[in-house]
Amino acid sequence: MNRTLFIAAAAALMAATPAFAADHYLHCFGGGRAGLYYSNVFAGPQGAGAQKAKAFDAFVKGKYGVTISSRCQSDGTQASAASSKKIEEDSDQKSKFPSKLVETGWAGR
Repeated sequence: MNRTLFIAAAAALMAATPAFAADHYLHCFGGGRAGLYYSNVFAGPQGAGAQKAKAFDAFVKGKYGVTISSRCQSDGTQASAASSKKIEEDSDQKSKFPSKLVETGWAGR
């Protein structure tokens, strides 16, 4: 009887647990030499890049009054996303015409 009760409770718990989409980690960026705007690295579902880019564009427009066309890079781990962001920023700063980097603090919302 106890075993049946345990199995029933476990099944009920599993049924009540919401299914989560596989998270990926993203960062968004856009702009130009006068200002290259970067978000923080944040978790998001796979395939959310285009939606998040539009939200980031709206955030930058609202906070800084600048219209940009951004893109969001997706990686499988937070460390990979942070590394990609750093590589992009470093590459820009080492270029012949570096941009003014603006860390917005935006975290996907």
